[in-house]
Amino acid sequence: MKAIATTAVATATVASSISYAHQSVSTERPPVFESNLKYVKPEQAYRQPRPAGQSPVYDPVAPQAAEDIDEMISRPKTGAEFARNLRNIFDQDLLLQDEFYSAVRLKDIFNLDEVSVTNSSDDDKVQVSIMASVSDSVFSRIKTSEAFGDSTANASFVGGRTTQRSGLTTAAINFGMYEGGPDFDVTQKIFAKKFVYLLPEPSPHGSLPPASAPHGNQTWRYQQVDDQTEKTITIGFNPTGGLDSVLIKIKKIK
Repeated sequence: MKAIATTAVATATVASSISYAHQSVSTERPPVFESNLKYVKPEQAYRQPRPAGQSPVYDPVAPQAAEDIDEMISRPKTGAEFARNLRNIFDQDLLLQDEFYSAVRLKDIFNLDEVSVTNSSDDDKVQVSIMASVSDSVFSRIKTSEAFGDSTANASFVGGRTTQRSGLTTAAINFGMYEGGPDFDVTQKIFAKKFVYLLPEPSPHGSLPPASAPHGNQTWRYQQVDDQTEKTITIGFNPTGGLDSVLIKIKKIK
Protein backbone atom coordinates (compact mmCIF):
# COMPACT_ATOMS: atom_id res chain seq x y z
CA MET A 1 0.00 0.00 0.00
CA LYS A 2 2.57 2.51 -1.22
CA ALA A 3 0.57 5.72 -1.26
CA ILE A 4 -1.33 5.48 2.03
CA ALA A 5 -0.22 8.01 4.61
CA THR A 6 -0.20 7.39 8.34
CA THR A 7 -3.51 7.88 10.09
CA ALA A 8 -2.22 11.07 11.67
CA VAL A 9 -2.28 12.74 8.25
CA ALA A 10 -6.06 12.66 7.93
CA THR A 11 -6.47 16.34 7.10
CA ALA A 12 -7.59 18.30 4.09
CA THR A 13 -3.96 18.95 3.22
CA VAL A 14 -4.08 15.52 1.62
CA ALA A 15 -5.23 17.42 -1.46
CA SER A 16 -1.68 18.52 -2.13
CA SER A 17 0.67 16.30 -0.12
CA ILE A 18 0.01 12.57 -0.61
CA SER A 19 2.01 11.08 -3.47
CA TYR A 20 5.61 10.39 -4.25
CA ALA A 21 5.46 10.11 -8.06
CA HIS A 22 6.27 13.37 -9.86
CA GLN A 23 6.58 12.44 -13.51
CA SER A 24 5.22 15.01 -15.95
CA VAL A 25 1.96 13.99 -17.62
CA SER A 26 0.12 14.95 -20.76
CA THR A 27 -2.18 17.99 -20.75
CA GLU A 28 -4.48 16.39 -23.32
CA ARG A 29 -8.10 17.32 -22.64
CA PRO A 30 -10.35 14.23 -22.58
CA PRO A 31 -14.14 14.70 -22.29
CA VAL A 32 -15.62 15.89 -18.98
CA PHE A 33 -18.32 13.64 -17.62
CA GLU A 34 -21.32 14.88 -15.67
CA SER A 35 -23.89 12.63 -14.06
CA ASN A 36 -26.08 11.96 -11.05
CA LEU A 37 -25.10 9.32 -8.54
CA LYS A 38 -27.05 6.08 -8.38
CA TYR A 39 -26.35 2.63 -7.04
CA VAL A 40 -26.36 -0.76 -8.74
CA LYS A 41 -25.98 -4.31 -7.53
CA PRO A 42 -22.41 -5.65 -7.75
CA GLU A 43 -23.35 -8.33 -10.27
CA GLN A 44 -24.57 -5.61 -12.65
CA ALA A 45 -21.32 -3.66 -12.51
CA TYR A 46 -19.02 -5.41 -14.94
CA ARG A 47 -18.69 -4.88 -18.67
CA GLN A 48 -17.78 -7.46 -21.26
CA PRO A 49 -14.01 -7.70 -21.99
CA ARG A 50 -12.62 -5.68 -24.89
CA PRO A 51 -12.07 -7.38 -28.25
CA ALA A 52 -8.77 -9.20 -28.63
CA GLY A 53 -5.91 -7.00 -29.77
CA GLN A 54 -7.12 -3.76 -28.17
CA SER A 55 -4.57 -2.23 -25.79
CA PRO A 56 -5.96 -1.70 -22.27
CA VAL A 57 -3.42 1.06 -21.62
CA TYR A 58 -3.95 3.63 -24.34
CA ASP A 59 -7.57 3.13 -25.41
CA PRO A 60 -9.87 6.15 -25.00
CA VAL A 61 -12.96 5.89 -22.83
CA ALA A 62 -15.26 3.29 -24.35
CA PRO A 63 -18.95 4.10 -25.03
CA GLN A 64 -19.99 1.52 -22.45
CA ALA A 65 -17.77 3.19 -19.87
CA ALA A 66 -19.54 6.49 -20.47
CA GLU A 67 -22.88 4.79 -19.89
CA ASP A 68 -21.63 3.31 -16.62
CA ILE A 69 -20.26 6.52 -15.13
CA ASP A 70 -23.37 7.27 -13.08
CA GLU A 71 -23.38 3.86 -11.39
CA MET A 72 -21.97 3.20 -7.94
CA ILE A 73 -21.80 -0.15 -6.18
CA SER A 74 -23.41 -0.05 -2.75
CA ARG A 75 -21.28 -1.72 -0.05
CA PRO A 76 -18.57 -3.10 -2.39
CA LYS A 77 -17.08 -6.44 -1.39
CA THR A 78 -14.06 -6.89 -3.69
CA GLY A 79 -11.05 -4.85 -4.74
CA ALA A 80 -12.48 -4.52 -8.25
CA GLU A 81 -15.75 -3.12 -6.89
CA PHE A 82 -13.86 -0.60 -4.77
CA ALA A 83 -11.85 0.45 -7.83
CA ARG A 84 -15.06 0.95 -9.79
CA ASN A 85 -16.50 3.23 -7.11
CA LEU A 86 -13.26 5.22 -7.07
CA ARG A 87 -13.50 5.69 -10.83
CA ASN A 88 -17.00 7.08 -10.39
CA ILE A 89 -15.81 9.41 -7.63
CA PHE A 90 -13.27 10.75 -10.11
CA ASP A 91 -15.62 10.97 -13.11
CA GLN A 92 -18.49 12.57 -11.19
CA ASP A 93 -16.33 15.05 -9.23
CA LEU A 94 -17.88 13.74 -6.02
CA LEU A 95 -15.03 15.15 -3.94
CA LEU A 96 -16.40 18.62 -4.67
CA GLN A 97 -19.91 17.79 -3.47
CA ASP A 98 -21.04 18.38 0.11
CA GLU A 99 -23.14 15.21 0.04
CA PHE A 100 -20.03 13.07 -0.42
CA TYR A 101 -18.77 13.99 3.07
CA SER A 102 -21.72 12.36 4.79
CA ALA A 103 -20.88 9.43 7.08
CA VAL A 104 -23.88 7.53 5.70
CA ARG A 105 -22.75 8.07 2.10
CA LEU A 106 -19.14 7.12 2.86
CA LYS A 107 -20.18 3.94 4.65
CA ASP A 108 -22.16 2.88 1.59
CA ILE A 109 -19.44 3.72 -0.96
CA PHE A 110 -16.60 2.11 1.02
CA ASN A 111 -18.39 -0.56 3.09
CA LEU A 112 -17.38 0.99 6.40
CA ASP A 113 -18.39 0.22 9.95
CA GLU A 114 -17.13 3.55 11.25
CA VAL A 115 -15.75 6.70 9.62
CA SER A 116 -14.36 9.97 10.99
CA VAL A 117 -15.55 13.19 9.32
CA THR A 118 -14.05 16.41 10.72
CA ASN A 119 -14.96 19.99 9.82
CA SER A 120 -12.94 23.13 10.55
CA SER A 121 -12.68 26.71 9.33
CA ASP A 122 -10.83 29.96 9.80
CA ASP A 123 -10.76 33.37 8.14
CA ASP A 124 -9.12 32.00 5.00
CA LYS A 125 -10.60 28.57 4.38
CA VAL A 126 -13.13 25.88 5.20
CA GLN A 127 -11.96 22.28 5.51
CA VAL A 128 -13.49 18.84 5.82
CA SER A 129 -11.39 15.73 6.44
CA ILE A 130 -12.23 12.03 6.38
CA MET A 131 -10.41 8.96 7.65
CA ALA A 132 -11.53 5.34 7.75
CA SER A 133 -10.58 1.68 7.52
CA VAL A 134 -12.64 -0.72 5.42
CA SER A 135 -14.55 -3.41 7.29
CA ASP A 136 -12.48 -6.48 8.22
CA SER A 137 -15.35 -8.59 6.89
CA VAL A 138 -14.38 -7.47 3.38
CA PHE A 139 -10.58 -7.51 3.60
CA SER A 140 -9.05 -9.75 6.27
CA ARG A 141 -6.60 -7.95 8.54
CA ILE A 142 -2.90 -8.12 7.76
CA LYS A 143 -0.58 -9.64 10.35
CA THR A 144 2.12 -7.34 11.73
CA SER A 145 4.69 -7.50 14.49
CA GLU A 146 3.66 -7.16 18.13
CA ALA A 147 5.19 -3.68 18.13
CA PHE A 148 2.46 -2.62 15.69
CA GLY A 149 -0.41 -4.38 17.43
CA ASP A 150 -0.18 -7.83 15.73
CA SER A 151 -2.41 -6.76 12.81
CA THR A 152 -3.54 -3.80 10.74
CA ALA A 153 -6.47 -3.02 8.47
CA ASN A 154 -6.05 -4.37 4.93
CA ALA A 155 -7.73 -1.36 3.27
CA SER A 156 -8.08 2.24 4.43
CA PHE A 157 -8.20 5.79 3.16
CA VAL A 158 -7.79 9.44 4.08
CA GLY A 159 -9.10 12.44 2.20
CA GLY A 160 -10.64 15.85 2.39
CA ARG A 161 -11.56 19.12 0.76
CA THR A 162 -10.35 22.68 1.33
CA THR A 163 -12.34 25.66 0.08
CA GLN A 164 -10.45 28.95 0.09
CA ARG A 165 -12.28 32.23 0.62
CA SER A 166 -10.89 33.21 -2.80
CA GLY A 167 -13.04 30.47 -4.37
CA LEU A 168 -10.28 27.93 -5.07
CA THR A 169 -11.23 24.40 -4.02
CA THR A 170 -8.80 21.49 -3.69
CA ALA A 171 -9.78 17.96 -2.71
CA ALA A 172 -8.29 14.50 -2.65
CA ILE A 173 -8.85 10.95 -1.53
CA ASN A 174 -6.08 8.40 -0.99
CA PHE A 175 -7.31 4.79 -0.90
CA GLY A 176 -5.06 1.78 -0.45
CA MET A 177 -5.16 -1.96 0.16
CA TYR A 178 -2.39 -4.42 0.93
CA GLU A 179 -4.03 -7.43 -0.73
CA GLY A 180 -7.09 -8.14 -2.85
CA GLY A 181 -6.78 -5.48 -5.54
CA PRO A 182 -7.46 -6.29 -9.21
CA ASP A 183 -4.53 -6.89 -11.57
CA PHE A 184 -3.27 -4.31 -14.08
CA ASP A 185 -5.46 -5.33 -17.03
CA VAL A 186 -8.65 -5.46 -14.96
CA THR A 187 -7.78 -2.12 -13.34
CA GLN A 188 -7.30 -0.47 -16.73
CA LYS A 189 -10.63 -1.82 -17.98
CA ILE A 190 -12.38 -0.49 -14.86
CA PHE A 191 -10.94 3.02 -15.13
CA ALA A 192 -10.89 3.19 -18.97
CA LYS A 193 -8.34 6.05 -18.94
CA LYS A 194 -5.18 6.90 -20.87
CA PHE A 195 -2.76 6.35 -18.02
CA VAL A 196 0.86 7.47 -18.35
CA TYR A 197 3.65 5.43 -16.75
CA LEU A 198 5.64 7.25 -14.07
CA LEU A 199 9.32 6.52 -13.66
CA PRO A 200 10.03 5.00 -10.24
CA GLU A 201 11.21 7.21 -7.41
CA PRO A 202 12.28 6.34 -3.85
CA SER A 203 9.29 5.63 -1.64
CA PRO A 204 8.95 7.55 1.64
CA HIS A 205 7.51 4.36 3.14
CA GLY A 206 10.72 2.36 2.76
CA SER A 207 12.07 -0.05 0.18
CA LEU A 208 9.68 -2.42 -1.57
CA PRO A 209 10.15 -6.13 -2.31
CA PRO A 210 11.19 -6.76 -5.91
CA ALA A 211 8.40 -7.17 -8.45
CA SER A 212 7.32 -10.76 -8.98
CA ALA A 213 4.72 -10.15 -11.73
CA PRO A 214 4.15 -7.86 -14.73
CA HIS A 215 3.53 -4.24 -13.67
CA GLY A 216 4.63 -5.03 -10.12
CA ASN A 217 5.63 -1.89 -8.12
CA GLN A 218 4.61 0.36 -11.04
CA THR A 219 2.82 3.72 -10.77
CA TRP A 220 0.59 5.22 -13.49
CA ARG A 221 -1.22 8.55 -13.77
CA TYR A 222 -4.05 10.12 -15.75
CA GLN A 223 -4.71 13.88 -15.91
CA GLN A 224 -7.74 15.78 -17.12
CA VAL A 225 -7.69 19.57 -17.53
CA ASP A 226 -10.22 22.17 -18.64
CA ASP A 227 -10.61 25.92 -18.12
CA GLN A 228 -11.69 25.63 -14.47
CA THR A 229 -10.75 22.16 -13.27
CA GLU A 230 -7.62 20.04 -13.03
CA LYS A 231 -8.03 16.40 -12.02
CA THR A 232 -5.49 13.59 -11.64
CA ILE A 233 -5.78 9.98 -10.69
CA THR A 234 -2.67 8.00 -9.75
CA ILE A 235 -2.73 4.22 -9.39
CA GLY A 236 -0.03 2.04 -7.88
CA PHE A 237 0.58 -1.71 -7.93
CA ASN A 238 2.14 -3.98 -5.34
CA PRO A 239 5.06 -6.33 -6.11
CA THR A 240 2.67 -9.07 -7.28
CA GLY A 241 1.03 -6.73 -9.80
CA GLY A 242 -2.21 -6.10 -7.88
CA LEU A 243 -3.71 -2.63 -7.45
CA ASP A 244 -2.75 -1.33 -4.03
CA SER A 245 -3.31 2.45 -4.16
CA VAL A 246 -5.57 4.99 -5.81
CA LEU A 247 -4.94 8.70 -5.29
CA ILE A 248 -7.50 11.15 -6.70
CA LYS A 249 -6.79 14.90 -6.65
CA ILE A 250 -8.93 17.73 -7.97
CA LYS A 251 -8.47 21.49 -8.14
CA LYS A 252 -11.31 23.78 -9.18
CA ILE A 253 -11.40 27.52 -9.69
CA LYS A 254 -14.76 29.01 -8.77
